[in-house]
Amino acid sequence: MSEPRDRSPVEIRTARLRLREPEPEDVDPLAAMYADPEVMRFIGGGGPLDRAAARAALERSASSFRTDGYGIWSVVATGEGDAMIGRAGLMEWDIEGGRETEIVFLLARDRWGRGLATEAASAVRDFAAGRLRRSRLICLIYPDNERSIAVARKLGMSFERDVEMFGAMLSMFSLESA
Repeated sequence: MSEPRDRSPVEIRTARLRLREPEPEDVDPLAAMYADPEVMRFIGGGGPLDRAAARAALERSASSFRTDGYGIWSVVATGEGDAMIGRAGLMEWDIEGGRETEIVFLLARDRWGRGLATEAASAVRDFAAGRLRRSRLICLIYPDNERSIAVARKLGMSFERDVEMFGAMLSMFSLESA
């Protein structure tokens, strides 16, 4: 869903976070997150990924920002330098014949339980609804991922249906606005 835009960097700020476009230096913190089986338990195919996968993910994100003006931001804690503590953003999917915009989020395990995923995902939701004028947003979540389900509900989403992706059944939560 490419839309024309200027090439000024897209940055989002919240009370505790800064969502910035990915940088090459993000590969080390992302590789550490990707190597953590607990962090990756409910991401993609549900297991750890290597450094090459982290680098490829950052390159895809950077390309998305260049072509679409949005993608998956690197999440940085305000006042803690510029080190990435997670990722949050938007992905486009073709699901059962329809185009969907998903809010995605991932945090390093030592950042869990502080409301940071909700804070980052809420900022992404507001960006998608405001700047991109998306009237429908989804989250695709493994049914056992209670933490992410709680984030989706805090975003105002509700369970819609199950869909098959990554060789598994995922719960689709959705939010529609007028």
